[in-house]
Amino acid sequence: MNREVYPELEPVISSAQEMLHALQNPGMKTRMKNALRALKSGSPLGERDRIFWPAGLLLVGLAEAGQTGTVEQELSGWKKSGAPIQFPDDALTGFALLTAEDAAGERTYGQDVRRMAEFLYAAPKDAGQSILYNPHRGNEYIFADGAGQTAMFLSRYSVRYHDQEAGRLARRQLSEFREYGFDEAAGLPYHAYERSTRLCHGMIGWGRAAGWLMMGSSVYAADHPEDAGMRENFLSLEEALFRYQREDGGFGWQIPGIKGPADTSGSAMIGWAAAQAMQHGIGIPGLADRLTDLRVFLQSHIRDGRVLQAQGECVDFGMYRPQFGSFPWGQGAGLAFLARMDKHL
Repeated sequence: MNREVYPELEPVISSAQEMLHALQNPGMKTRMKNALRALKSGSPLGERDRIFWPAGLLLVGLAEAGQTGTVEQELSGWKKSGAPIQFPDDALTGFALLTAEDAAGERTYGQDVRRMAEFLYAAPKDAGQSILYNPHRGNEYIFADGAGQTAMFLSRYSVRYHDQEAGRLARRQLSEFREYGFDEAAGLPYHAYERSTRLCHGMIGWGRAAGWLMMGSSVYAADHPEDAGMRENFLSLEEALFRYQREDGGFGWQIPGIKGPADTSGSAMIGWAAAQAMQHGIGIPGLADRLTDLRVFLQSHIRDGRVLQAQGECVDFGMYRPQFGSFPWGQGAGLAFLARMDKHL
């Protein structure tokens, strides 16, 4: 069932529900585009991944807003199909399921989240036990996306289901990225790295890359308060990011580029992570006021329940589309941040 929500969130929730339903039930036009894309690439179309990361972020937002009924309804087809878990990104849906369990006060997704954990345990990894993002491409690139998403799920799963292996693996994703994927002078992450060559790839301080790592680090810091080192790593990243908060309260799509276009998706991801950690007593000085400014920024970019000014999908590291609008990732992250602020801060 869905809990009562703050009235101002209702249009944002409705739009998120519409977007998620469209992703779960694509029309003929979308299916044809996917088939053409597979034909051009020479790869088989394969089974559609119902829980890929755009759907995952919408699910996180809806679960955060207490919409457990929607989460159950929209994932019923995936659960009944027994479709395989295919990508590290799918862990984001696993985190949404754990959030929905907390909101409902009961463990209803045990089989699904255990299957998610087993997939990640068996996933190809590099020498540092970081989960490879695209192993089928024949490289060992570690993306901020995958590191943050898998750390969120594994950390929360470790404490909810008393699995120490999951906690260790979550920590590894974050500590390895800190070791190999950061620019130390800026205190900001690259988009990806390769441990064997010690080379980093993509932009320093791309907003959503920083957002993924903030989300993963925030969940881990909150779930494992005894780990002082990882707590300090989170605070260091938070401090570096908020150094570049814009006058309007948001963050640029390229974090240091404060005079460039803002990105609501990355801004909301950073905001959710900071708010989630602050709820557990973790945060830089003056954070509450900064988050209030960020909430005002995000609310100023909502029209008819749609979160606007989100950067378009990234094609690959170094390939960031200068396109801004209404996208599932902006809607899901925006809803998650606003719901977190309304519930706890």
